[in-house]
Amino acid sequence: MGPGSRRDLLDDIFAAHNWRKTCQFPSSLLAKIKAAVPERNEHVAAFEEFTSSLPPQNVAEWTALVEAWEHDQSAPNPFEITHHSQYYMTITQAAVRLELAQEDAARLKDGTTVVVHEQISGSTMVLTGLELEEHQRRLRVDLAAASENMTNLQHAKLLERQTALQRRIDAWFEIQQLYMPALARLRSRNNTTETAVQAQNVSLLLPAAASRDIVCDPFLLDYEWRLRYSNAFENLADLRRHLQLRDHLCKFKAQFIRGQRPNTRARSIVNTIQERIHADVARYRINHAALTSLAVTLNRSDWQRTLHPLADADVRFIADGEEDQTEGRRTMSWIWRTSPSESGTTEGLQESLRVEWCKARARAHRWMEEVDLLEEEMRRVKAFHAERSNWWLEQSGTRTSLASDLAEGVTAYAQRQAVICRSMHDHCDHTWRDVQQWLTVSSLSISVTSGSILDDSV
Repeated sequence: MGPGSRRDLLDDIFAAHNWRKTCQFPSSLLAKIKAAVPERNEHVAAFEEFTSSLPPQNVAEWTALVEAWEHDQSAPNPFEITHHSQYYMTITQAAVRLELAQEDAARLKDGTTVVVHEQISGSTMVLTGLELEEHQRRLRVDLAAASENMTNLQHAKLLERQTALQRRIDAWFEIQQLYMPALARLRSRNNTTETAVQAQNVSLLLPAAASRDIVCDPFLLDYEWRLRYSNAFENLADLRRHLQLRDHLCKFKAQFIRGQRPNTRARSIVNTIQERIHADVARYRINHAALTSLAVTLNRSDWQRTLHPLADADVRFIADGEEDQTEGRRTMSWIWRTSPSESGTTEGLQESLRVEWCKARARAHRWMEEVDLLEEEMRRVKAFHAERSNWWLEQSGTRTSLASDLAEGVTAYAQRQAVICRSMHDHCDHTWRDVQQWLTVSSLSISVTSGSILDDSV
């Protein structure tokens, strides 16, 4: 085609595309704002929850840093991290063991407890049971990983571990019998219905499990609760540390390791860390299940604010989102949001938390901005259609120099275009009739539940 025909064809294509987009404004903008408001609410709530779990002085410091960087790009970038973080918990099993030992000594001195064993107290008995439970878990994992082609020496070592564990369990049963006499009847009943059970599968019947069938001493239940509660925090601390280590090793491997042999060695190290992550997850889930059972007996519920069920999707690094989540929609796993009264942080983790806090703040603000822009765009679309309708009406009487029959046709065309624009305005107004009320209700609900970040926009 010639240059003129080509230009006319392209103009027709572009005009058709623009007209189709203009006609689809009611449905397209409605779909966008219906998708943006839930995202805004989710990310604002996540940001406020994350902020509430941090020390106020840290939040104030990070807010000043990020606002200074937003106004001056030459200022230190709060989104950059320079240290590899480590994490530790102040609620440790060692601290709880010391506290329980002090309580046992005080009760023994006051004469409020009965001595049933000269060397092992009730708290020590429960603690030993938890250690045996961990040995059983490790032995089950090693047996599951053992192959049929293992050597006689490897097989002998596993059998020796089973035998040694069985002896420790038998010795512990004798002490447990002193503190929980009703277990004799329960175990005799279980032995009649079960065949010989291997050491790694023996039911230890700790107070949390035994309380479903027999009456246990409240002190023993409280001992197990406090020990498992501290263990759960230690499990999360180990999990975070191993996740950070795995992320660092993977990045180091991708950046610096070259060649088959070095890559194989690096991959072996990463696999070792991954096995530890699986062990941390298994330990936490065991403790969480026991805490759930004990919470019913001891009537405790506030612990669930910090210790949630651990799903596979929650086991990820602090900077990783769920599968198929983009950066703008990414959410941080709850395992990194713990109460500051129950956790301590090193300088490295402070930087990791600062970066994630800045990203969470940016996501919340960007989704709030997206909702504001869509709301303003809806207003402008309706204003545009109304203005174009009035403009066409004004044009209907401006062509006075035309013949009467031609002027009548031009006036009819202008009025028809005015009616089309007015109908498009009315269609937008009808399609979006409940949007403003919905935005107000959503903003009020998220402000009440999450804080004041939306107060200025409501």
